[in-house]
Amino acid sequence: PEDVAGGRGVAYSRHSSVGSTAEAVVPAIVAGGGVTPGSPQSPGGGGGGALRAEAVLTLHTSKIYDVVIAGRFLFSASLDREVRMWNLETLECVNVFAGHTDGVNAICVADADASGQPRTLASASGDKTVRVWDVATGACLHTLAAEQGTGEVLALSCGGGMLFSSTANSAITAYSLDGFRREVTLRRTHRWEVWQLEFCGAHALFSGSFDHTVKRWDTRYLQETSARPHTAELLGHNGYVHAMTQGPNYLITGCADKTVRVWGAALY
Repeated sequence: PEDVAGGRGVAYSRHSSVGSTAEAVVPAIVAGGGVTPGSPQSPGGGGGGALRAEAVLTLHTSKIYDVVIAGRFLFSASLDREVRMWNLETLECVNVFAGHTDGVNAICVADADASGQPRTLASASGDKTVRVWDVATGACLHTLAAEQGTGEVLALSCGGGMLFSSTANSAITAYSLDGFRREVTLRRTHRWEVWQLEFCGAHALFSGSFDHTVKRWDTRYLQETSARPHTAELLGHNGYVHAMTQGPNYLITGCADKTVRVWGAALY
């Protein structure tokens, strides 16, 4: 097979998997390709050795800011202004989404088929736009410009038929997934940048900020004129909120204060 960005092939090498005599197949670099083989553990052997990567994907030319797995594919977003799509079985690059004029800060799957395979992907960039891509063709379907004065687009999340984005000037915008029309922009949602968004349950959107707070928003009642549309403020962190994800019944946040906090399902 050939990498779409430069005709680089992928071959295979075999090695023993960690803790087992079974052989594992991993892609290896060929003619300067984008995949290099990993080593199962650090030199010196022994069960306590440090684990090494199974493979290293090297086609990006700058920092990686986000990665997402969807169906059979891995997507990676980079400061090099590109999003790459990798086949999870072969680890070859099968598509490149190019068009942003600044680094790509975040990505999320906007739509998937019944089997979970992605159909459209959204990307957020320092160029103050969100782009929506056709996963099959790599074509840009929509370019959504941030509202004037809202700044670099930092985070994305999808849910409830909506695509949500947040910016360096603490604005949160909701777009309908039906045509990607802008529905509402909430300004000054936090005191500082909003770097994290996570849609949970049926109607809850959580935002994490460098102002040390996490807020919950009921997406049924987002209004630009509302003085205080968020329905809860999650306090306790004492630093920038750098990470956010969800489990089956909880929200998890990670912070510069060296703590991870787990918030219960009652929040939804």
